[in-house]
Amino acid sequence: MDRPLHVEEEWHIIFEEGSYRDWLINKLEPGYTHCYAVKLSEHGHFWMIVNPRMSHLQITQEPVNTYPTIRSYVGPDCTIITVKAIMSSTRPRGTLCWFNCVEVVKALIGVKSFWTLTPWQLYNYLIEVSNEHRQR
Repeated sequence: MDRPLHVEEEWHIIFEEGSYRDWLINKLEPGYTHCYAVKLSEHGHFWMIVNPRMSHLQITQEPVNTYPTIRSYVGPDCTIITVKAIMSSTRPRGTLCWFNCVEVVKALIGVKSFWTLTPWQLYNYLIEVSNEHRQR
């Protein structure tokens, strides 16, 4: 059984036009067919990248001195949303869905929104939650 846990982390969620193509991917919002997550390592020396590919889950790190900003790593065509992820073991995920990039990112940042299934829906969800926090 898991010990009680409460973690707060800053993640950069990257939305981009993925390279994989099939009939379902072609139905997604252009520019929002793939998402992944990036955060700074504990001491800020590396970017930790969690990128759920169609064929495998890719976890890598890149030196911050090579890529001083997240934009320098992802390039100009991506959309970046920075979120404060709050994970708590007292709030189980409770999802039942396929293993895709959105589900991996939702698991990393503690999003419990069951009907958020596509990168475009996740982008809109994060914008909405961000706006709600600003209004408080």
